[in-house]
Amino acid sequence: MAQPLSFFFNVHASDESAAQDAADGLVQALASGAGEHPLPNILHYLWAISMPDQVDQPAGTKAVLLNTVYDEDFDKYVKDIARGAPQLFDYILKKIVGMEDMVPVLSHLDEFAKFILDHDLAQGGKIPSFKQNYDYSTLAIWRGMGG
Repeated sequence: MAQPLSFFFNVHASDESAAQDAADGLVQALASGAGEHPLPNILHYLWAISMPDQVDQPAGTKAVLLNTVYDEDFDKYVKDIARGAPQLFDYILKKIVGMEDMVPVLSHLDEFAKFILDHDLAQGGKIPSFKQNYDYSTLAIWRGMGG
């Protein structure tokens, strides 16, 4: 069953363009399956947007909202993604406020997952307002299409 993730975080960036570049780079890398291992077939959708400045936002930062729809349990999902693209996360975590010291990510998987859960507006996929209109996982869809 699919679940949502809405990871709201700040990046070290001086302007909206830099924040959107960071968001676009993260999405592009995750979508392409960059890394030592192919990413698991658990992502239905993935998008990120640079958000307007928030109240009391730290100077020199910009807010980003990364959204996905995925198939696994939350903890397993975020750890599988990190394992699938550790170089990407080692690079991007240095740009995310509060995650800078989680490099290398493979040495900080529990801390990494907790930070994401603490900043997930979808509460680890447990929001009752999210509905899936079909019963298929991404892997089942791929298999059904001959992938």
